[in-house]
Amino acid sequence: MSRTRDPLLRRQVLYPTELRALPTLRESPIRKPVLPTKQTHTGFVQNSQTRARLTVQSVATTVSMMGVGISPSYKRPVIEAVVLSLVLIVLSGMVLDTGEVFFASMYGLAGSWVGTLMIILRRPQAPTRTDLQLIRYGPLLFIVVSQVLSPPIWDLRGVPM
Repeated sequence: MSRTRDPLLRRQVLYPTELRALPTLRESPIRKPVLPTKQTHTGFVQNSQTRARLTVQSVATTVSMMGVGISPSYKRPVIEAVVLSLVLIVLSGMVLDTGEVFFASMYGLAGSWVGTLMIILRRPQAPTRTDLQLIRYGPLLFIVVSQVLSPPIWDLRGVPM
């Protein structure tokens, strides 16, 4: 590392003098292009996929360092809730009413996933049976409630229906 003075900042700034590998497009032996890579300060070569993987790993490491581990009993209800959410999004998107049902469903799903996140953060290690059922069937419950409540709310806001 070499020290130089930055005239704009009027303080000493460290600039790396070692040669870093610039992003290049390499070719594999079977002539398929490989993703652009760059060399990090630790000497490891990364591409966009490994950077994303490292980001997920760093988040998981940070969560585990905080002492917050998530119970494996959340896995199945969350997967079922994701599938149910996708099915409900597709079904509400197929209704031909200029998107009113779809937007009400999206608001309901947003509330459902915020509630799911709050449940998981509140009891990460010991979920109750009610928590797991609410995570599993929460999207359906929230969409029904949002469909019932959206017309009066939009009427109060002055949106013609």
